[in-house]
Amino acid sequence: MTGTDEINPIDRKLPRLFRTVRIQFGTPIAADRYAGREHDKLVLRQITDEVMFELKQLSGYEYADTYATKKAEDVPVEPVPLATLETAGRSAAVA
Repeated sequence: MTGTDEINPIDRKLPRLFRTVRIQFGTPIAADRYAGREHDKLVLRQITDEVMFELKQLSGYEYADTYATKKAEDVPVEPVPLATLETAGRSAAVA
């Protein structure tokens, strides 16, 4: 599906009406070559990559190879100082 960002942009609370959404179906993906290996994590990753590649081809959007299990390189992460028992005791004594 393409055009959904025109109907419901991220910064809007209500959708825009009377916009066009395009739904396109691709050829079926044959997964029978993976039969018997349903619980293999590498196979699941290969199938996911294949599906995502086909979606990229159909939609024209860029494929971002970022998974929930991977740390995204484009998201800045700053270390957060954690309280220790010593610093927690000092702040309680000060208050």
